[in-house]
Amino acid sequence: MRLVVQKDIQTLKRVIVEQFSDYNIVHQGQISEEVVFLVVEKYFIRNSSRASLSIVMYQEDDFETTIEAVGSGGGTGWLFKFDWGAKESFESRIIKILEQHQISFKEVASQ
Repeated sequence: MRLVVQKDIQTLKRVIVEQFSDYNIVHQGQISEEVVFLVVEKYFIRNSSRASLSIVMYQEDDFETTIEAVGSGGGTGWLFKFDWGAKESFESRIIKILEQHQISFKEVASQ
């Protein structure tokens, strides 16, 4: 999922990290002033599965940042090797966060 967001990268990083504070933030890296990389993970006890979301944010200019988010998931055993929609659910959480904070964005096709 690729989103072009009308907000600076530091504000976006703060908002996203804050919203995922109840998840396991596996990695939080500031690659440069214009690039941030986050990995968020959630474990589900009920079916011994996990979902993760890798997020790359890069600032295009002072007021436009691109977010690329890729979700994945899986579990143990032959029945739980599927993510059962966790990937899409995790990715769509970014959109909900932006909407909650009234941050304008548009979804663009990934390359």
